[in-house]
Amino acid sequence: MSIAAGIDIGNSTTEVVIARLASGRVSVLGAAAARTRRTKGSPESLDGAESLVRRLERQHGVTVTLASAAPLRRVETSAVVLP
Repeated sequence: MSIAAGIDIGNSTTEVVIARLASGRVSVLGAAAARTRRTKGSPESLDGAESLVRRLERQHGVTVTLASAAPLRRVETSAVVLP
């Protein structure tokens, strides 16, 4: 049995799901989301994702042994106000 984390760091939010993998089955234990810290792909955004994983571990009394993250491409977005 393994506990896996799926991680998606987006431009505005970061989502994490943890699941138990056993005998070819996946059982979702929990999920969490938070605002992405600083710029997507920055060290701060990775720290934020780790914090979500650790929070879920504590809430569910497990330790993540595998992790997979969506491809991470550093992106900076901005807004323009039109007249």
